[in-house]
Amino acid sequence: MIKTCWFATLRDIGYSTELSVTNPLPCQGIPGQSLKLQLRLFKNSYPVGENAIPIGTLDPGARINIDIEQILDNHSIQGDVVGVLNEIPSNMSSEALTQISLSELRNWTSISDEFVGYRHQKSGIKSGVHYQSSPMNDGRITSSNSIIMQSPKIVISDHVDTCLLVFAPSSDLTIEKQIPVHIAVLDQRGNLVTRTTTEIGLRERRLFSVKEILARANKLEPFVQQGGFGMMVGLAENGNIVPLSLTIDPSGGMAIDHTLPPPYYVPWWGGDARKSATRELIQRFFSMSEHS
Repeated sequence: MIKTCWFATLRDIGYSTELSVTNPLPCQGIPGQSLKLQLRLFKNSYPVGENAIPIGTLDPGARINIDIEQILDNHSIQGDVVGVLNEIPSNMSSEALTQISLSELRNWTSISDEFVGYRHQKSGIKSGVHYQSSPMNDGRITSSNSIIMQSPKIVISDHVDTCLLVFAPSSDLTIEKQIPVHIAVLDQRGNLVTRTTTEIGLRERRLFSVKEILARANKLEPFVQQGGFGMMVGLAENGNIVPLSLTIDPSGGMAIDHTLPPPYYVPWWGGDARKSATRELIQRFFSMSEHS
């Protein structure tokens, strides 16, 4: 789990998945070496198969495209999965466990973004997103386990829907827990329209349609009449999640956005400031009195 690419498939809405991975070494002080690629798949938190699927070796400067749909078909795997591509440094590939400093681990995380691509199975239209898969939900790394989601935009019309794909990576495959995830839908003025709450287990996925969330709250028609634009705010209080927003049109075209953590635009983030902001977010959008 030193260098990974976590992803979730979208078979349930008609898309196949492909990973595009590069070996950028030497980089960030890490010497040039090959990466041994192994794929692990999970369904409802549990591993699919006893062993990792070998993909091959990626030499320095090389790139590979991995067709996840074909792998699922070859192994007769039905439905959607969460997966992780382990990119194992060649100088560590013979070891089951190794000691590594947090600074070195951060270097391995930051040396490249992996590209997760989705292809609409009927139209063939391709979409995708780059992101880094840092170690998550692992007590060996950090005891802090809250995630704030505050950037995904909402576009809703008669033909367009915005969905939220959420999955929960874990660099410690020995632990299991459920993570409460709270999602608030705001209109274009920032007013709370409605919210929903679910739980997601480690190595699980959830897919939410904002149209369905609004329809259940009898808020869909007025939301569209006001322009159909808004924003999602989310909170996971005791675990780490990856949220991807998907704006989808009838042809299968899809705009994908990930949410950057606050330190990217708030340099002083952390410690008491983080705790204060989390409390304010809960009070404003997710207070227990409003849930009850």
